[in-house]
Amino acid sequence: MNSFIYDNDDNFFFMKDGKVGLSANQPEWRKGLEYINKLYSEGLIDKEAFTQDNDAMAQVGNRQGDNIVGTVAAGHIGMYFSLAKGQDRHKEYVTVAPLKGPQGEAYAGYYKAYGNGQFAITNKANEAQAIAAIKLADYLYSEEHAIMNEYGPEGKYWRKGQPGEVDEHGRQAKYFLKPEYFSIGSTENDTWEQMGITRRTRDIRESWAVPKDPLSDNGYEHRLYLETAKNYEGKQPKETFPLSIFMESADAKEAAQLKTQIDDYIRSNMAQFITGAKKITDAEWNNYIKGFDGLKLKRYLEIYQKAYDTSFKK
Repeated sequence: MNSFIYDNDDNFFFMKDGKVGLSANQPEWRKGLEYINKLYSEGLIDKEAFTQDNDAMAQVGNRQGDNIVGTVAAGHIGMYFSLAKGQDRHKEYVTVAPLKGPQGEAYAGYYKAYGNGQFAITNKANEAQAIAAIKLADYLYSEEHAIMNEYGPEGKYWRKGQPGEVDEHGRQAKYFLKPEYFSIGSTENDTWEQMGITRRTRDIRESWAVPKDPLSDNGYEHRLYLETAKNYEGKQPKETFPLSIFMESADAKEAAQLKTQIDDYIRSNMAQFITGAKKITDAEWNNYIKGFDGLKLKRYLEIYQKAYDTSFKK
């Protein structure tokens, strides 16, 4: 859809002049559906694409025998193609820059955040508990925890950078990732692999030693950096809605309920329009747009606009 209107495939929001809107009920969204429906009708989109989860797609990507996957939409190549030592199918793929649409749009989904989780201290904590919780939060947001969270204790899968090893910017590298990291099996006892609260800044991620070959066993992060810089950096809109935002508890509860229904409605109709189960006629499109009224879209956007204004308009 980013060749027609901005879509990060998370909240379907776009921003214009500080106002939040829904991409999925705009005329540009319809144009995008018409284009994708054309691809589908020509047999260029796998029918399984609408039902496969990540695990099912990974099984297809890593199947024995001939490689049958042409292109696939993923957060990164390693989601569907094994990076384990000796598994080289992932090396057959490169990323593709956003395609330019009929009006010149060529956006890339933009996720302006780092780390996972949120941390809060409630009014149930006494002073000693609050102090202890803050100390824990300080550590969870530290660089030391970010490294150990993802890569485990020092020595097994990573070490400190040595003289002569440089990072993405030609500086002395702070860390070096060992090839053994990519031999971790499905059961992991040393790392949390980015789960839980972490603060993985761009500077931390770009401070690791860069191998000469981005396709080497320990070159994947460097490969991601190169592909992102080449194809995606600078392709985001000037305004995007934040991935997480604070709102009052009552608003948060209401928004969560509305989001589930609205997102399901968007995805369900998207699949039906693309596969031809619903024809993209004026009548069907108008019925689709009208359906948002019953899902309280206006109220949904009001809640998020209020949160945005409270957080960013001082």
